[in-house]
Amino acid sequence: MENQNQTVEHPIKFLQIDADLLCCTHVQAPDGTLVNLGAFERMLYSYMLFRYNLFKNNNSSFFEEQETFRKVFPFVSIKTIQRAIKTLEQCGMVNVQRKSGNKGKGNVYIVNGFTPVNHEETNKNMKRETSFSKQHQPTKQNEFSYFDKDDFPF
Repeated sequence: MENQNQTVEHPIKFLQIDADLLCCTHVQAPDGTLVNLGAFERMLYSYMLFRYNLFKNNNSSFFEEQETFRKVFPFVSIKTIQRAIKTLEQCGMVNVQRKSGNKGKGNVYIVNGFTPVNHEETNKNMKRETSFSKQHQPTKQNEFSYFDKDDFPF
């Protein structure tokens, strides 16, 4: 019962990630396309599944403001959260019932299962569908950016 009353001020201590989700190379969207989810999309889905089950056990709909997601994941922006939710929605992992004009309520989310796919050939040839990792990749810099090249004899 204590977990049902968890708030952002007292966040959950552990987040379980389904082994199939953690280990799969792709998930299959309802239209049959394969999508390679990034680490954040996997974490967000796992968090949303946890919250969805808490609400469902109380016979309630799962609603959350994006600012609440931001407090749970302070290392990403609201835009990143929005993109991740859109990706999860496109994959069929989450259905979003958008609320307009209900300030403070947030959207209602239904969290669905997913079809994990491990396909090495697809993994080699497919471009990444999500932008989170591309956006947060460090820019390529000279490998000697902190040291002078003459500092190393090799």
